[in-house]
Amino acid sequence: MESQKKLIERLERSEHDLKERVKELNCLYGISRIADDAESVEQLLEEVVSLIPPAMQFPELTTSQIAYGGKAYRTAIFKETPYKLSTSIDIAGKRLDLDIFYLQDLPFLEFETFLARDIGTRLKVSIETKEEMKKQVLDARVRAIMENYEQLEKKVKERGTLSDIDAVDKQIISLLSQDGRMKLVDIGERLSVEDKQGYSHVGVKNRITKLLEADAIRIQATMNLQKYKVVVGILLLETGSAVDARRVVELYKNCPRVLFCFESLGKYNLIYGIVAEGIDELQSFINTCSPKTEPGVKDSMILTSTHIVEPSFFPTRYFQPGDPACEKHEDGSCRFCPGGGVAFKPPERAGKASSVDDD
Repeated sequence: MESQKKLIERLERSEHDLKERVKELNCLYGISRIADDAESVEQLLEEVVSLIPPAMQFPELTTSQIAYGGKAYRTAIFKETPYKLSTSIDIAGKRLDLDIFYLQDLPFLEFETFLARDIGTRLKVSIETKEEMKKQVLDARVRAIMENYEQLEKKVKERGTLSDIDAVDKQIISLLSQDGRMKLVDIGERLSVEDKQGYSHVGVKNRITKLLEADAIRIQATMNLQKYKVVVGILLLETGSAVDARRVVELYKNCPRVLFCFESLGKYNLIYGIVAEGIDELQSFINTCSPKTEPGVKDSMILTSTHIVEPSFFPTRYFQPGDPACEKHEDGSCRFCPGGGVAFKPPERAGKASSVDDD
């Protein structure tokens, strides 16, 4: 009977130890899972600290905290007591402290000491991995920003400056921007050249022709978007590299919905103006077949305006047929191309038509 009793006790002890090992393994497995899913070190530590009490011998009497980087991450119910199990580990010059408290005077088992050390070691590996990934992401962003800056700087150096435009051409551009249909004679009469007032219509025509041939100006219809129920979305994009940015720009250079596209410095290196007839239509386009959806776009932000203040007139390709080179238009995956069917009709004079007249 005595030997049978000892056998039962040994089995019960083995069963107890096995259950404790299972709890330990669940904790370590949970840490690995969280380490894979957590987007930041903060999220990692916030979630891991709650896994510790269930792995201890007395979960209902256990609280814990992890201190790292000047912050403390604690269980929902937390209390410091003299009955403490602690471990510390150095992570890239920062100290991580793990403290486990029993609310009563209870002994910590040897396996619990090993578990605390193992948790610290696993956190060290996970944090070092995430910090390295974070550094790589930051380095990649810095490289992309520098690459974009160098590209923009090169483009700026290749261009002339506004001050290079002579006084007469500046006056002509100013007059045409107010009324693109202004007659050459009227333009000439309003020009002030040095001490002389007026300019021949032939001279005006020659200057306008040179400006057009140099691609310095374009005379075109502009549309008063204030007159219509138009929504404009400002789409800010961060691309992984300048190559990605150039590819996106090339793909959407003829998109009828694009009002403008700017390259910029900083986090977001492309700025798009998108036009639509309503917020739902704008959101659907942006989320399904806009530049935001292209490979190489890492992050984006959208600003929406339903009221255009200034300027009221915009050059727009809204009524042009869909770009035949656009794969999304051709295969029908973009259902929001106005070129596939004009969404709204302008009145007889929807904008300021512009032309060069010999009169």
